[in-house]
Amino acid sequence: MESHSFSPGVPDTYDLSSKKEETVKKVYSNAMKKGSTTAKLTKTETVGSAPPIRTSQRQIKRPKMDDEVIDFESSSRGSTSKKMKASPSSNIIPKSSTTASKSGTASQKKVKPKFVSAAKDLGRWRPPDDLMLISAVLQTNDLAAVHLGVKFSCRFTLKEIEERWHALLYEPQISKLAIDAIRSLHPGVVTMALNNALWSQDEEICLSKIPSSDPGHLKTFQQLLADFPAVFHPCRSATSLHHHWVLMGHYNLLCDQHVDVVPPAGSVVNFSDAEDLLNDMELVKSQDVKEEAVAQELMISDRQAKREMLQLEKEMPVWSEMLSVAPSPLFDEGVLAILKGRVVQFMMRAHEVTIGRKSESKQVTFDLSLEGPAYKISRHQATIRLNSDGIFTIKNEGRRPLYIGGQVVVTGETAHLQDNQVLEVATFSLLVLLNNDISNVQ
Repeated sequence: MESHSFSPGVPDTYDLSSKKEETVKKVYSNAMKKGSTTAKLTKTETVGSAPPIRTSQRQIKRPKMDDEVIDFESSSRGSTSKKMKASPSSNIIPKSSTTASKSGTASQKKVKPKFVSAAKDLGRWRPPDDLMLISAVLQTNDLAAVHLGVKFSCRFTLKEIEERWHALLYEPQISKLAIDAIRSLHPGVVTMALNNALWSQDEEICLSKIPSSDPGHLKTFQQLLADFPAVFHPCRSATSLHHHWVLMGHYNLLCDQHVDVVPPAGSVVNFSDAEDLLNDMELVKSQDVKEEAVAQELMISDRQAKREMLQLEKEMPVWSEMLSVAPSPLFDEGVLAILKGRVVQFMMRAHEVTIGRKSESKQVTFDLSLEGPAYKISRHQATIRLNSDGIFTIKNEGRRPLYIGGQVVVTGETAHLQDNQVLEVATFSLLVLLNNDISNVQ
C-alpha cells in the first residue's frame, strides 16, 4: 500500500483505494469551500465512523429533597417571581409560609384572651365602684373585709374583687382608664362614695375609748377629730363618728362594756355541776363495776325522776292559781303595754303612741335611737292605738316594712297586736307585752 500525502487538514492515516481518491479529493475541496465544519461532518460520514453523542446545555430538572427545599427557601427569597414559578419547589414554599402565618395567628389568639380576661369586667365595674374599692382597701388592707363590708353597684365575688384590684395595680391601660373615669365623676358622687368608706381599726380604737355612759354630744366627737386628724378619714364628720359610736355600743364594743362569755360545754358553773362532774369521773374510773350495779343505779335514778315529775304535776294547778291572782310586776299603774327591747323598755301609757326616730323637727313617743343605731328607721315609723273594744292595732307609716309575729306589714297597712309577739323594725326586735287587766287602767 502506498501512502499518499494530501494537503493540510486531510488525514494521511487512512488506507484508501485508487478508486476512491478522486471522490475524496472532490469532497474535500467542496468542504474547504463550505467551511471547516461541513468538511468535518462529510469526513466522518465518508469514513463511516459512529455518530457523535448529542449533549444538552440545559440542566437536568429533578425533584428536590427535604433538606434541599429548606436551603432553597432561604436562598430563593431574593429571586424573581419567574424563577419561583419555574422551580418545582414553588408549590412547597407557599405551604410553609401559610403554616408559619397560621402559627403566628394561633400564638396571637393564645395571647389575646389574657388581655380580654383582664378587661372583660370593664362594663360591670363603674367609676364609683373603683373609687369605693380603692378607699376601702386603703382603710382596711384586707380584700375579704372589703368583699363583706362594701356595697357595690352589683354583686362581685371575692375572686372578681381580687382580679380588679390586681388590674388596677399592674395593668397600665385599665388603671389609666379607671383613674380618668374617677376624675370625671360629679363631686357629689365622690363625696357619697368616700363617706361610706369602711372604718379602720385605729378609728374604732379611738371611738371605743369614749364610754357608754357619755351623753354623746357632737362636741365630744368634734374634739376627737381635732385631736387625731391623722387617724380618721378626711371625710369623717362629728355626726358620722356619733353614729358609728352608737353602733359600737349596740354590739358591746366600748371600753366600759363587757360581754358575758357563755361557758363551754362541760365547764363547771356551780357546785351542783361540780358534784355531777366528780360523780361522772368516778364512774369513768371505776371500770370494774359490774353491770348489775350499774343497772340498779340507773333504776334508782329513774324512780327519783318519776317521783319529781308526779310532784310537779300535782303542784301545777296551785301555781297557776297563784299567778292568776297575783298582779304582774312588769306593769306599773297606768301602763297599757310594754315594748321590751334589748336595752330600753318603752311603756305605753296613752291610748295612742308613735314610734320612730326623734329629730329637731319631729317628736315621737318612743324614740328607737335610744335602743341603738336608728338611721334606717323613719322619723315617724308606726302608730299604736288602743281601740274602744280593747284591741291594740299598729299602722305602718314609714318607708320600711314592719314584721309582727313573722307577718309583714307594708306602708299604710294596719295589723292587730297580741301578747308576747315580736315586733321587728329594721335591725330592732321588740317584744310586745300587753296588759290583760285593761279595765282597771282605764
